[in-house]
Amino acid sequence: MSLSGREAGRNMRRRLRGLPTIPRGKAAPRRSVAKRRWIAAGLVVLAAVAGVLALRKSDPLLPTEIRGSPAWARVYYGDPDRSDFRARKIIEIEFLGRTMLVHRKVQRHFLRLESLFEARAPDYAAAVAAGELDDWSYFNRSVRGEEYKSNHSFGIAIDVNALTNVLGTVGDMPEAIVTQWELEGGAWGGSFSRPDPMHFETHLTPKEIKQRYRPDGSPKDWYLEELSS
Repeated sequence: MSLSGREAGRNMRRRLRGLPTIPRGKAAPRRSVAKRRWIAAGLVVLAAVAGVLALRKSDPLLPTEIRGSPAWARVYYGDPDRSDFRARKIIEIEFLGRTMLVHRKVQRHFLRLESLFEARAPDYAAAVAAGELDDWSYFNRSVRGEEYKSNHSFGIAIDVNALTNVLGTVGDMPEAIVTQWELEGGAWGGSFSRPDPMHFETHLTPKEIKQRYRPDGSPKDWYLEELSS
């Protein structure tokens, strides 16, 4: 039996699509065709979802998501231009024989930094305490040569031993201090594109600091165990 014109046309289309032809006098099973259509639709949906996820993964972080950025600091530590910011947010701490001004919610982290100096570089810590008054902390200002706020404005940065760690130089900051500070969520200016080796700042949120450290700056047991593992 010869194929009808409709069947012949259908077979031609199936050959072009790489599908088997329909035997004489038989039509393609409807269930099989429907199944293939559902599979094709599912693949299209999966491809679309994968494309969206890939685009989201490649999206740059928002300014408020970049730890240490002025936008991030403003979210977690407040607006330094508010008239009551200093009175409400900034406190004094003793740091290697100096009085430092820092945000009340970061004091534990900077007390931890002090203990790192005393434990891992005691001679350096003693020299800082006995040396020139060249250590700074809170001051509401912009980054030098820029129009955006320094983290000193938020009280989340301090400068240590500035005369031997001048902006743009390598400085002499002990490596053991820097390594541990960065491991524990701090940032060191000596790693910046324009080196500032005197500079230390926290990149932890207030909640993270409170979770990890006691009021005296010592790590809580669970965090100390994590650091030791």
